[in-house]
Amino acid sequence: DAQKMAADIVHSVFDGDKPTVILGIENAGIPFSEEVAKAFQKQDETITHAVASLLKLAPGEHFPPASEVFFAQSYTKQEERPFRIPQLPQGARVLLIDDVSAHGHVSTALAEKLQSLGIEVVGLGVYFNKDWQG
Repeated sequence: DAQKMAADIVHSVFDGDKPTVILGIENAGIPFSEEVAKAFQKQDETITHAVASLLKLAPGEHFPPASEVFFAQSYTKQEERPFRIPQLPQGARVLLIDDVSAHGHVSTALAEKLQSLGIEVVGLGVYFNKDWQG
């Protein structure tokens, strides 16, 4: 219930910015980004949901083109990690969504990479939930 309420708040804050893509950041940012996308889709069904996912390469597999990858320091893992950017429609207006922003390295790196590709980033919504810690 708290996550849905938070998604409604993110929707109310960013609705005027007219995002066309809600882009969640893997791993735990995915469920929240899905809730945010649902909140936006109630008014506009054309708004899409996508995920910037951790890039896991099989042995011998090569990185995809540079336009599809960005690297960011993960606070959780204490190392630089590669992420895959999903294919986004031309003229996309992206709202980034993450679960927790410890230092903001991943969301900042993603925003900068998207902007370097000519994609407009309209904002960043973050949901802090520490219920799992009791």
